[in-house]
Amino acid sequence: MLPKMKIKRPISSPGNGQEAFTIVEVMVAFAVAALMIAGMVQGYSLASRRTEFATYNLAAESMALKQMELAMTASLRPDSGVDQLLSSNFTNNYDYLCMPVSETNLVSCTNYTTITTISANPTLKMIQVDTVWSFLSQAVTGTKQTFTTTVATIHAPNIGQ
Repeated sequence: MLPKMKIKRPISSPGNGQEAFTIVEVMVAFAVAALMIAGMVQGYSLASRRTEFATYNLAAESMALKQMELAMTASLRPDSGVDQLLSSNFTNNYDYLCMPVSETNLVSCTNYTTITTISANPTLKMIQVDTVWSFLSQAVTGTKQTFTTTVATIHAPNIGQ
């Protein structure tokens, strides 16, 4: 039979100071927690601003494509002497970005359509639509930055119309 072991003193007792954190440890833990929370808030804020910018940019691209489709419907038939695909036929278009509208996010934009002749034989024209819009880059200071979203394509004559 094994002899019983006796413990002369307890491993931890209330009076020896081993069961509590020091004030330095508590302050370090609070500092680490504060840095983590500040980092998460900053990351969320940055992700929110980037998402808002991407929404505006996508809406501007949609407006540019809308203007591009309008230009693509112009008749270009050099064999019949018909050429409606001219920059003068497309005025600068002032509009609002196609976004869900609330009280504060109404954003204006201007579409500029440029038609450039690339080749006379065969007839090729480049259609370029620039949509200019502004974004509140610094919400604290109210600073707005202007951005341009561009779409371009090459258009050949309409055949058989």
